[in-house]
Order: sequence, then C-alpha cells, then structure tokens
Amino acid sequence: MVPGKEAYSWNLPLANPTDKGKDMLTRWSIDVTPSTDRSVRLYLSSQGGASNEALSRFVEQAVRSRLFDLTTAQARAKKTDPE
Repeated sequence: MVPGKEAYSWNLPLANPTDKGKDMLTRWSIDVTPSTDRSVRLYLSSQGGASNEALSRFVEQAVRSRLFDLTTAQARAKKTDPE
C-alpha cells in the first residue's frame, strides 16, 4: 500500500470451498485501493453474489490461481535453466 493513499480494508474468513465448518477458516485482513474495492464488488454484484462470503470465495480463488501461476513459472524456469 502506498503511504498517504486511501485504502479499504477487508477482513475476510478464507476457506477451501469444500471444507466443512468454521473451524477450518483463517481470517485475513487485507488493504485494497478504493478502485479495486469498487471493481471487485461491482463484478460480484453482477454475478449475483455481493455478500462477504462471495468476496471471500473470490479472494480465495484469486490467491490459489496466482500461487498456481507462480509455481508453474518457477518449475518452467528450473526446467530451462542450464545449470
């Protein structure tokens, strides 16, 4: 986050969608810019899910997708690295 810039804080319980029960949740607090907050909430609203639960699922899926991309990129880099 850029110092002096306005931010919106999200306090999200994150869980695997297949997990059962709240004991499987971990709570995260994240800061996002107002434009990101608006964009995500408008998108979720257009999909019929503007609840905090929908926001948590969205963030969970985004994080998993990003981790997958980073992990695959690392594996490809190691495979092509001519040590």
